[in-house]
Amino acid sequence: MIHPDLHPELEHDPRIRDLWDRLQTAYRLNALDEMEEIAVLIHQVLADSDTAPVQITDLTEKIEKLRQELHTITTTDPWLYSTWIYDTVKIEKRRGEYQDSIQSWNEARTRLAAKLETLLLEWKGSACPMN
Repeated sequence: MIHPDLHPELEHDPRIRDLWDRLQTAYRLNALDEMEEIAVLIHQVLADSDTAPVQITDLTEKIEKLRQELHTITTTDPWLYSTWIYDTVKIEKRRGEYQDSIQSWNEARTRLAAKLETLLLEWKGSACPMN
């Protein structure tokens, strides 16, 4: 609402400049409470000034879009991993599934290696032009 690049008409107001400096400091410090207090002060200063408050167009649509994005985030990986990462039962179940999968792949590899050995022996025993 008071960013100097977006609202250059406000940069000559000393109250806005002070709030902007305070807001930048609070942002760097990740001081959410301070940023919220500054936001209230900004609204008060803007209400007292000749500058009209910023209007957000299509606010309802934007809110709905954010809700949909949040739903997507919270119902897909990797977010879903957080729902079971501390659940030892689910972890053990997943570990068992992975171990079963590894065992299955190892058994398939063993069968394929045996088949390859058989085929190589048959090939060496046949009338191979390289024999």
